[in-house]
Amino acid sequence: MARIGVVAFVQGAIGEGMGVTAARQAFRAAGGKIGNDAFGRLWAEVTNTRITGDSEHNFPQHRKPIADEIGRITTRTAVGYRQNVTIYLRTKGGVDVKTRDYQIRTDTLLTRERAIAEAMARFQRSAEAYGEVILGGNYASTQQFIPGELEE
Repeated sequence: MARIGVVAFVQGAIGEGMGVTAARQAFRAAGGKIGNDAFGRLWAEVTNTRITGDSEHNFPQHRKPIADEIGRITTRTAVGYRQNVTIYLRTKGGVDVKTRDYQIRTDTLLTRERAIAEAMARFQRSAEAYGEVILGGNYASTQQFIPGELEE
């Protein structure tokens, strides 16, 4: 059975208006495994991310951000893009869920899916050393660096 992504599942459940208990039961019925407390804390973190606007959960994950979805930052000389991903982690055997931000600098845009996958792969290398479990990732935002006159 394919591994079910708990963060993506929670995002979808919140979008459909499900409550935390119903979502947890549906996640388990679909073959997912996570403790009650950890699921509840992840639910709270994802909800907070959606409320604060630190998420692009409504945009297609399989496509690259398009013009009106990209913020602009004027720089002296830097060009390219910064794609921001939020990674959800918990301590092995623990229930506390924490988030870590990861930035990917590129000359060409990645799809949101690929940016999340790359960020999770980077975190995976250190997660085991620190006794952490990666629960999933969320695409946060995109900025484009544009050289120009800076305001003094």
